[in-house]
Amino acid sequence: MRSLESNVWSFVDTSNWTDKNSHTVCRQLGYLFASASSNGTWVNLNFPEADSPILLSHFKCTDEDDSLDACNVSMLEEVERDRIVALRCEDFGM
Repeated sequence: MRSLESNVWSFVDTSNWTDKNSHTVCRQLGYLFASASSNGTWVNLNFPEADSPILLSHFKCTDEDDSLDACNVSMLEEVERDRIVALRCEDFGM
């Protein structure tokens, strides 16, 4: 997953990533919920922008947050590529 922060696209690190964070992102994108989330090990992360830094980490979202921007976040320097958040959002029943 990538996020735009201060006009820079950055990958999001899996450190302390939670289901609440995943659900918040999916709601922000117009979906009902996140059906799966993980680090990048179960998807092909050969993005054309793979040289983007991983700068965002330690998100803490609440049930009331309606976007990732509303969550608390720490900035990091670059971290390992195998720690990139991956999500799957769904529109149908839980």
